[in-house]
Amino acid sequence: LLKEKVKKSTIYASLFALFGIIVSVLDAENVINSPLVEEDPFIGLICGLVTSSCLGLNFVLLRSKPNIPAIGATGFGGIFTGIIGFCFVQQDQIFLGDLMFISVSGLIILPFSFAALTYATRYTQAANISLLMLIETIFGPIWVWVVINEVPGVQMIIGGIIVILTLLVYFLFEKTNFKNP
Repeated sequence: LLKEKVKKSTIYASLFALFGIIVSVLDAENVINSPLVEEDPFIGLICGLVTSSCLGLNFVLLRSKPNIPAIGATGFGGIFTGIIGFCFVQQDQIFLGDLMFISVSGLIILPFSFAALTYATRYTQAANISLLMLIETIFGPIWVWVVINEVPGVQMIIGGIIVILTLLVYFLFEKTNFKNP
């Protein structure tokens, strides 16, 4: 969309990382707390694909307009997403869970992390930011393992290793080939 040339190394890293993510998420037997698993185990994959596509488009659009205020754009997007989510959640499910952890996540962690990602669009290509965000796909299950002892499956671990090694090689390769203007 921005006519920025995407390097072959970025394309290769994206394909390898995509393979790692596919290996990780296709472990449908370890899906927990999903009411739709019996009906269609791929509904989560479809939702994830739509979400990641929208997030990638968000990075591209923010890169194209660097003067957009990062906090305002991120805040508006978060509020809009929350309203949409509120419309679809069952009313008796709204206050389930640990409200302290939910509040810390929604009021501190997510706003700061997305503001940082928004600012990052001013300094690097959207593809690099999207690749870096794949680490969350791997660290999310690790945090769940550490905090609530939900052990990830072998497929998740193998996929995570593929993603982490891919990103490590990619960013080390990019660092060694970086040329100052």
